[in-house]
Amino acid sequence: MSKERGTSLPSDLYEFLRGTTPADKFQQVILLSVVDPEGWPHFAMLSPWELVAKSPCRILLLLYESGRTTCNIRTNCKLTLAIINPTLSYYVFCFVHPLPALEETPSQALFELKVEQVLEDLVPTATILTGLTFEGFDPGIPTEDRERAFQMLLSL
Repeated sequence: MSKERGTSLPSDLYEFLRGTTPADKFQQVILLSVVDPEGWPHFAMLSPWELVAKSPCRILLLLYESGRTTCNIRTNCKLTLAIINPTLSYYVFCFVHPLPALEETPSQALFELKVEQVLEDLVPTATILTGLTFEGFDPGIPTEDRERAFQMLLSL
């Protein structure tokens, strides 16, 4: 059963989203959910390269400008993030505010997320053994550009 954790990121989740640790962070998948124009949930898989917590109440998100997820976010101005792995199990509900594109990443849309509600989904009698993970890279953006964009998010 999910437990209400308030309107800001708990410290463990904030630490995970704000920096470059743990070592396997960049192999983990973060699920994003937004409602599409027909009212259906639309999911997207994000890598941690695409978002950075700037405070316990504020997250920056970088997505492809031309993507369907970006269009749905612009329409609804709300989204949910699911961060689930053996040490974290959270749903983060956010209001979304578009920001001007970064000069260095013109094909990317930049958003500011305001944390509205956080739920933790843990059961003392069950353990999450693994989260979604990936290896490889996104062919749409060179690894060096992704790392550079992530460093820019860290510096904003």
